[in-house]
Amino acid sequence: GFRVRVHVCAIRLFVESILRYGLPPSFQACVMKPQKRSEKKLRGILANTFGQGASSHWSNSDDDKGEEAFPYVSFSIEI
Repeated sequence: GFRVRVHVCAIRLFVESILRYGLPPSFQACVMKPQKRSEKKLRGILANTFGQGASSHWSNSDDDKGEEAFPYVSFSIEI
């Protein structure tokens, strides 16, 4: 269950990073669990740090799937 879910998330992270930023792969993956009250601040810091040179397509608006888009690869999993 959980092990498979984490493995699929790692593959998704790799694929989305390649599709968004191209080859050769050069990225840093990490897991973060912010407190609810600091999530917006953390996303702002990440956008300022990693959003330089990102396409305007990756704005903080909802996409077709109802997920938020950020100028960095981000997705949530529930444990």
